[in-house]
Amino acid sequence: LRIKTNAVDIVVTPDHRMVIQRSLISQRTYECSNGYRQTFKWKRKTAGLGIGPAKDLPARFNLPCGGWVKREQTRLRAEWFWLMGFIIGDGYMSQDKNTVCLYQSRAPAQRSVVTQLERVLGQLKLAFKYHESAEPGFCYAYKRNGVQGAWILSGFDAARIRDIFETGQRRRYSTTKAFRQRRQNGGEGRRGKVVVDGWKQPDKRIPRWVLNGAPPTMMLQLLAGLMAADGAKRTRESRRSPIHSNGIFYTSDRVLADQLQELLALCDFRSSCKLKRKATKRKKAQWTVAMVNPATSDVTTADNVHPGPITKVWCPTTTLGSVVARRKGQVFIAGNSGSDEAVTYILDAAFIAELERSDSMIPKWMRPAVRIVGQGK
Repeated sequence: LRIKTNAVDIVVTPDHRMVIQRSLISQRTYECSNGYRQTFKWKRKTAGLGIGPAKDLPARFNLPCGGWVKREQTRLRAEWFWLMGFIIGDGYMSQDKNTVCLYQSRAPAQRSVVTQLERVLGQLKLAFKYHESAEPGFCYAYKRNGVQGAWILSGFDAARIRDIFETGQRRRYSTTKAFRQRRQNGGEGRRGKVVVDGWKQPDKRIPRWVLNGAPPTMMLQLLAGLMAADGAKRTRESRRSPIHSNGIFYTSDRVLADQLQELLALCDFRSSCKLKRKATKRKKAQWTVAMVNPATSDVTTADNVHPGPITKVWCPTTTLGSVVARRKGQVFIAGNSGSDEAVTYILDAAFIAELERSDSMIPKWMRPAVRIVGQGK
């Protein structure tokens, strides 16, 4: 079966268990003066999540494309997460100096972002030096839109930011010993540059400890920082949190785009990732991640579910009974295969021959496992 809406494009077997949210349909009949009766039906609300085979899907349902995870609160303040998101979008962490730079336009349209940035730096008690540049022309292939402000942090404050990115903890340093420019004897860091001993060199991406352990409320703060730096908001607000808007995030880093989709799936957003512009000699490739909350897609069997192609599909089985997958840049949640009807072709000798022909597409662990099953062991 193929399930296609504006948010998902899925191919599943008829016996695949789908995680769905059933719709409760209400109706009311009106009688006109001429005796004519007319019945109106509408979706009143949705019921809880349910699991059933794809061949028994109801006439109308909602398909979840994200979830809301429950985790313990962190000791870090929400301002740290907002600052991390802003640095990922419009920041720079030097590889050979203990400095962290933040850049933001001072145009009237960006006044609220500048106010938020200065408020966060003040609440976290991070000292900085401020500079302005009004040079005309282009910056990173984008035309400047007015005066550009630069907030430069160094020493103790820059090292605290690096520690937050690396481990999620603020270590207590000696302000006199830890931040002298002590270079490693003959050692070189990443990109062939000499590094300073005593502080971290994290990537300008979403830290793994955030995706694995941070609560959704804090991840939404990081999302707000990302959108303030390189995002475009839409007019319709998100239902999960009034302060977070639906929108589009722009980036030239595909890994960051993948990480953002993972974060959105944990915070009840549905998302889609597309390549907006291919890389050229003058410009980098640009990826867009569009996000909408709540993370459900309305599906009707008459319009969105059709017979699919005859093809080989993967039927994973997990301990918790659900799978979070992405197809054509769109994320969705599905269940496990309910029976072995869809995987009996593994016993066919022709399928083993197909494995040999499609060697580059099959994981290494799959071939010996199929051979064992095919030999009856």
